[in-house]
Formats: sequence, structure tokens, C-alpha cells
Amino acid sequence: MVRLRCPVRLARLLQSGFLRRVTTLGGGTAIAQGTLLLLTPLLTRIYGPEEFGIFAIFAALVALLGGALFLRLEITLPVCRERELATAIAAIATVGLGMLLLITLASFAIRQTLPLDPALETLLAILPAALLLLGLPRIFLYLAIRRDRFRSYALIQATQTVGQGCGQLLLGLLTGGSWMGLVWGYAGGVLPAALLGCRLQPLPRWWQALRRRRIHAYLRRYRRYPLYLAPGQMLYSATQFLPPLLIALLFDPRTAGLYALAQRLLGLPIQLVGQAVSQVLLGDLARSRDFPWGPRIDRLLMGLAGGMGVFVMILLLLGTAGWTFVLGEDWSAFFDVLLRLAPLFAVRFLLDATVNVLVVGEAQSRILMSAAAQLLVVGLAYGGGRAMAIAPLTAIALHSSGVVLVMLLQLVAVRRVALSLGRERPPSRSS
Repeated sequence: MVRLRCPVRLARLLQSGFLRRVTTLGGGTAIAQGTLLLLTPLLTRIYGPEEFGIFAIFAALVALLGGALFLRLEITLPVCRERELATAIAAIATVGLGMLLLITLASFAIRQTLPLDPALETLLAILPAALLLLGLPRIFLYLAIRRDRFRSYALIQATQTVGQGCGQLLLGLLTGGSWMGLVWGYAGGVLPAALLGCRLQPLPRWWQALRRRRIHAYLRRYRRYPLYLAPGQMLYSATQFLPPLLIALLFDPRTAGLYALAQRLLGLPIQLVGQAVSQVLLGDLARSRDFPWGPRIDRLLMGLAGGMGVFVMILLLLGTAGWTFVLGEDWSAFFDVLLRLAPLFAVRFLLDATVNVLVVGEAQSRILMSAAAQLLVVGLAYGGGRAMAIAPLTAIALHSSGVVLVMLLQLVAVRRVALSLGRERPPSRSS
């Protein structure tokens, strides 16, 4: 009987459609990122490292504020009760508008009181509009997870990625390679995805649920998400997008542009595929927490690690000469940055794919602690590196190795929580 346990569990895994849904989401994301990779050699010949450095500042601001725009209440969409769905969207809309108002006021106050570089002043001025545009598709993505419409999820995600890449290419040609093309192409490129989401995942009549008591009760019920996940997301985004900002401010914008491109070519595709796996996992976890998740998570991590290892090796085999040929002479130092960041991106992929185990297991505080530890490593690597006058590449290496260690510890916590999920049966969603 012992020998039959693995085949039986594997059969249950296949019958559950988990692999099919992961393939659907991951395949759509891979196609979209493949298109973006094909556009990259064109973008690097339109924009230089300095323009990508300015765009990295914008991406850092968007990531820091955009991740907490809805206070992570959008993650409640797949797990809330059916009768709460309209209230959930009403709460998300209310919180989002309130946060946008605060960000707009803060942006105006900063621009009026501080002497800023003209580029940074422009970035702060357009930030609220960009956050609104970039936040819209997330609601439709989580609705697709709730409704098991993973093809819709893949289409919306792919449309967003391709739209952003094509928007940056088109605006780059129109603006003569100005950094404004990168910024507005990234923000405005999500409009086709938002329109597609409206069609594929229609919203319930959420405006009928705009009642103070109902929204307040919903926020109380799911208070762990704003209390733990929103700060955790901001800290997590900071660990990803603050490094190029710190490099630009403490070292030089050119190295920041190299970092930003490495993040775009390797970090972002890996992150999106990892999040696609995580979203499928979130839906399954919400429906069947009594399943023995420990062995399943182990098999998932081993499979993802093997695939990621092959992918990273292919990218590294190109070497300096290969990447210079692909990107152009202005990017000859790109491989040096990519080599130091590859382990960081690979381990982050494994964590992104499984982090929702901690969400469903109500261990959100561990996400917050890990994000804080990663941010501390980033600050020490670049702030300390600047104080000790070390080379920017050395600071990048210190940052990468320190964050990898923190994320490995978090993966251990993911497995422990996964082992505990099958020990008790939670109440059903409709209860």
C-alpha cells in the first residue's frame, strides 16, 4: 500500500486540474514575456541606460505605492463568500479612491515644498494617474481566479504585458527615445487589459453595496489583509524596486539602468510566472485546505526549481559578448549585473509561486517579517556600500546573496505551514 500512495496522490493532482491551470496561466505569461523579450533589443536601441535609470525610479514609486493601493483587499476576492462579493468590490473601490486622494495630496505637497529635479517632479505629478491605470486589471485578475476562468486570467495578463511593451516602443519612436515614452507606455499600456477584463470578467452591481456598515463589517472580517499583507507588500516591493533607485541616487544612473533592464528581462518574467502559479494555488487552497499540501508543495518546488535552473543557465550562457550583440554596445556591462542577480531572481520565483500558502494558513505576519528583513539587507548593502566606497557591482552582489538567504528561510516557513493545512477541515465558503 505504501507504494501506491504517490501514484494515488499524483492522480488526484492531475484530476484536480491543477497542472492544467498552471499550464494555462504560465503558458499565457510565457508567450507574453517572450513577446516582450523580442521587443527588448528594439527598446535598448531607442532608449539608453540613463532613460532606463529614470524609468527605474518611476517603477520603484509605482511598486511601493501600487502594491498597497487597495490595501491588498483584492486578494480577498477568491476567498470571500458569494454574498460578500459585491461588498468586496465596493470596499476595494472605496479604499482605492481614498488612497489615491492621499497620494495625490502628498505628491502635490512634496512638489510645492521641496526643490526637486525636473524629471522627478514630473514623475510625481503623473504618479496618481499611473497608479489608477495599473491598479484596474488586478481586480479582474482576482475575479478570474475566483470563477476558475484561468484562460481569462492568462489573456488579461498577456494583454497587459504586450500592451506595455508595444506602448513603450511606439512612444519611444514618437518621443525620440525620451524617458517619458517608457513611463507612459508602461502606464497606458494596461488600458487594453482593463477593457478586456471588463468584458471577460463582468463586475457585479457593486455600487448597490456602497453601504458604510457593510463595508465596515467586511473590513473587520478581513482585517488581516490590510494589517499584514499591505505593509508586507510595500516592503516586498521595496526590496525589488528600491535597489535601482538607490543605485541611481548613491552610485550612478547608468548602473541603475542596467539593473532595471536585468529586472525587466529576467526578474519580471520570473515574477509573473511565479505569481501565475501562486494564483492557481490560492484558488485550490481556498477550496480544499484539508488536502495533504506538504508533499504537493515539495513536488511543486522541485519541479519549478529544475525548470528555473535550465532557464537561468540558458540566459547566462550568452555571456558578455552575446548580450552585447543582442542589446547593443551601450549595454556591454549588462551581463555583469545579470550574473549577480540571477540567484536572487531564481529563488524569488520559488517564493512567489508558493507564498499564498502563508496567506491561506493565516501566517501573514511571516510575510511581513521576511519583507522587513529583505529591506534591511537592501539598506545595508547599498547604504553601507556607499559609506565604504565599494563598487556598485559589489553592492549588488551583497544585496543578492543576503536576500537569497532570507527567502530560503521563508521557504522553510512555507513548507511548515503547508504541512499544517491538512490537519483540520475549515468551514466551507458558503457557510
